Amino acid sequence: MHKAGSRPRTTASSCFGSSGWGSSLYRLIDGRYGHGATMTLQLNEDYEMLRRENDSLRRLLAAIEEEAAVHKADWALRLINENPTAKPGCLESPMQRADKPDLNGIAADVPCVIYQFLQQPDGSSSFPYISPAAEGLFGMPISDISDPIRLFSRIHPDDLARCRKAISEASSNMDMWSQEFRFTRLDGETVWFFSSSRLIRLPDGSVLLNGVVLDISARKRAEAALRESEKRFRAVVESSPDAIFIQTGGCFAYINPAAISLFGAAEEKLLLGRPVLDLFHPGSRAAISAHIQSFNEDRRSVLKFEEKIVRCDDTEVYAEFLAVPFNFRGEKGALVFARDISNRKSADDALRKSEEWYRNLVLIFSHIIWTYEVDEKRQVVANYGAPLAERLLGLPSGTMPNNFDEYLSYIYFEDLPKVSEELCLTLASPGRESTMDYRLNRVDGTMCWVQSHGISYVKPNGNIVCIGTTHDVTEIKNAEKALKESESKYRFLVENTIDCIWLIDLNFVFRYVNPAIFGMTGFTVEEWVGSNIKEHCDEQNFDKIAAILKKALEQPPDNPSIMCEAIIYKKNGEPLHIEVIGRVLFDSSGKPEALQGVTRDISDLKRPDLSL
Repeated sequence: MHKAGSRPRTTASSCFGSSGWGSSLYRLIDGRYGHGATMTLQLNEDYEMLRRENDSLRRLLAAIEEEAAVHKADWALRLINENPTAKPGCLESPMQRADKPDLNGIAADVPCVIYQFLQQPDGSSSFPYISPAAEGLFGMPISDISDPIRLFSRIHPDDLARCRKAISEASSNMDMWSQEFRFTRLDGETVWFFSSSRLIRLPDGSVLLNGVVLDISARKRAEAALRESEKRFRAVVESSPDAIFIQTGGCFAYINPAAISLFGAAEEKLLLGRPVLDLFHPGSRAAISAHIQSFNEDRRSVLKFEEKIVRCDDTEVYAEFLAVPFNFRGEKGALVFARDISNRKSADDALRKSEEWYRNLVLIFSHIIWTYEVDEKRQVVANYGAPLAERLLGLPSGTMPNNFDEYLSYIYFEDLPKVSEELCLTLASPGRESTMDYRLNRVDGTMCWVQSHGISYVKPNGNIVCIGTTHDVTEIKNAEKALKESESKYRFLVENTIDCIWLIDLNFVFRYVNPAIFGMTGFTVEEWVGSNIKEHCDEQNFDKIAAILKKALEQPPDNPSIMCEAIIYKKNGEPLHIEVIGRVLFDSSGKPEALQGVTRDISDLKRPDLSL
């Protein structure tokens, strides 16, 4: 209800509410925030956005039209009130109308109904004048409109008593009368009217109301839609899991429950009116102050930034913000959406540290780590080689990309077919393990030996990945080569010496003898290996040899030598005087595991003794 003597201002801003925050929020969410953001209030349907923007435009146009109509009605009302006894032109002579306004002429120029309502002292009432537009406005014939009883019966019951009371109070004070009320037309449609009248007391005690009636249904529908929109969006905002707040003048002007929780406040009043900077880490305040300047003064949006919050309980959390300029209750500010990203930051930090740790591990690891991935068409889609390959090939750091294909180009040409074939076989057979040795060409012209070990598996998308390691085995290969050369020399000496070299186990069974055994005893190597000492001597000599060997086995590792003389028998049965020099072999734990030695024929040395 409007105060007597005043009339509502139906401007574009009043059409959208005093603050306009519901519709503005809708447009912000629908038209700006919805693009590139993923928060709860995101609305992605272009059709809905267009429809609602069209609704807003229609409400704006209705408000403008109503404003223009009200201005014209004001003019008409002032003109009538300046001539309180004006009558329709048909009731007076031309001379009488010369200095008085023609109400029909005035009514033709304004988009409203002009009327004169007369209240007699006896309580009766009538309409001395109602402009012709009344039939269209009220949806009734002029005869029904002219009857106050019939006309007032169409006013909504909830509004009729209020209107009568307002007229009575205005009559007592002889003041302006203004009211908004609902009216039911004959076709059943209910419309909203705004009526404003100037009250004049006539000499006979009657009260004359010179007034206008204006259809304000469009504005009422807009206001109802706005209330529903604000109600709907307030419900969305209040229930949003994302923090939403509005700042004006650098202070909190509105804050939803999620924002109260984000800032660690027990209740809303602890934040409303409080400077926003108070809730941010000192290191973030300069940036936040610049953002507030952008919102409030420069009217620039700031899309997605991260800063640290200091909550009311002094705990610190990281939050992600998205904000745009926003007018709230007539003040410039910003609408801000925020989300706690502390867990994500912790995860990112942990991932970064993990990646750094593994990267450093790869750099110090002695093996090149590599992967090779092919799709279902056997097309290479990804490959990787650790930077250690540069060091292995003698390349400057950073000159070769982490690319296994690049590494393959350094394989020695004779080995490349073998390596390519093995890689293809491994990729063609998921689960297959492969190990191969090959050579690489170093940039200084030398070659190095490497050994690669890989295994393949199938990814969920169907791609096949071979993952493996490659390490330098040049020293091992050189040692093997040296060992082979040494073994070759040793074998030549062993195979061609006239002394018998042998190896027996702890049960005195021969495990190795050199070819000299044949020249010494007549037994071949094959006949001798696997035989026992006691098979080649009598009991007395065996006991003698066995006692010496057992004693040697009981000695510590630093005194394992063996020396003795004995008689064994050749294959033809002749006795053979021998000298045995040997040692005990120990395992890594210090336990005896075998005996090794040399047997020499000393028959020639013993013959003089026999002759004596």
